[in-house]
Amino acid sequence: MKKWFIFLLVLKGFLAQASDCPVSSFIETNYQNDARLLVQRELLQSPADPYADSIILSDDRVQSCMGELSAVYNLGTNRVDSLFTVYSIHAIPSVPCNELAIEMDTTYSWVRDFLEDSLVSGLPAFDSLVYRYGFRLHSYFRVNGKTVAYLHTNQYLNLAPLADSLEQIEGLGNIELWGTAVGDGPNLHITHRNDTAFIDFSLGWGDCPAGCTFRQYWHFSVIDCQATYLGTSGDRYSALAGKSADLVRIYPNPANGQLTIEPGLSLFHADVYSLNGIRVMEGRNVSGMLDVAGLLAGQYILVLSSTDGVYRVKFTKL
Repeated sequence: MKKWFIFLLVLKGFLAQASDCPVSSFIETNYQNDARLLVQRELLQSPADPYADSIILSDDRVQSCMGELSAVYNLGTNRVDSLFTVYSIHAIPSVPCNELAIEMDTTYSWVRDFLEDSLVSGLPAFDSLVYRYGFRLHSYFRVNGKTVAYLHTNQYLNLAPLADSLEQIEGLGNIELWGTAVGDGPNLHITHRNDTAFIDFSLGWGDCPAGCTFRQYWHFSVIDCQATYLGTSGDRYSALAGKSADLVRIYPNPANGQLTIEPGLSLFHADVYSLNGIRVMEGRNVSGMLDVAGLLAGQYILVLSSTDGVYRVKFTKL
């Protein structure tokens, strides 16, 4: 009885997230897939969510998410218009929503039949899952003596519980959520606490294929379909998205004491940032040399401002 009571309390908390906010035509047209990705992301991050084991994403949850995004969009400020239309910030998939990589044992006749037919295997337990969720065989090949099949569906799904179900079928081995890596960049996040949705837009820059070096955030909350701008945090895009580092050279790099800066322009105003965007050395006017001996060992970004512009250079402190 106590377990059921706890479950009902958790369910009540998650149901409290649902909103009946009207969905704008702009969000309906441009952010429906984002809403699906955001719902899937919350399910993966919240094992206690009553829908965490649901393969089909709840239409109500997706609609609720679009309503909350609409509340922010409807603020209609220049800042909001820029986030949605100028920078066109969307959610980056944290894990794939519609593709699976399945290790298959070809000593089973039903596996060979499926790979040949690409749709029907003759094994009801497998065929029912493939049919129910609209999967098709994309391709397959052998890797290290094992056959790996790649399946694709046009639906957006919560694939983790589906992978768990498939792994119970004899003849199937390891199953991975398959998809193309998209790197990093502009992103959109949403979290819920009690009756409030917290929505964060962010712009990332600086070596984003490997994980952006810098990121600026814009924070909003939505309560009862009313959105509020909470402010910005992180790096400042205009200050740090400077000219190419190719235009400025620093040495030695790695450095232990003095950094030499070339070309030796008349005067630089130098700031040093950690890779998570915290300024660790402020406002030093330098002319060709910078003393970094006081920094802890690690990687940093040197931001140089002069009459010629702003430059960014990454360096390592020994």
